[in-house]
Amino acid sequence: MEPFKYRLFVCIRERPLGKSACAASGAHEIVSLLKSEIAQRDLAAEIKVNTSSCLDLCSGGPHLIVYPEGIWYSGLTAEHVVPFIETQLIKGERYQPCVRDEAELNDFFEGVKEKKRTV
Repeated sequence: MEPFKYRLFVCIRERPLGKSACAASGAHEIVSLLKSEIAQRDLAAEIKVNTSSCLDLCSGGPHLIVYPEGIWYSGLTAEHVVPFIETQLIKGERYQPCVRDEAELNDFFEGVKEKKRTV
């Protein structure tokens, strides 16, 4: 049995200067804000915020995935945290300003898989 209603995986990957990465896009601040806001709403027993290494989408971060649905979000900023929590985690609706298109993600990851097959 899953002990949490939601598990969030936030990429905090760091890369050399000049390369896109979630850490350079403010991922650590997003993690801190998510944890703080979730605790303030007394939701920590239902929602677990985890950090992750690379989610393979380096540009446009920070990126996070909401499980169990597997919903991807990109480009979250400090201003997005409260409405994201209220929309996705409390109401159970997708937070439209940052949600990723599933078809676009599927195409992207098919390309990643193909590259890995040819290496």
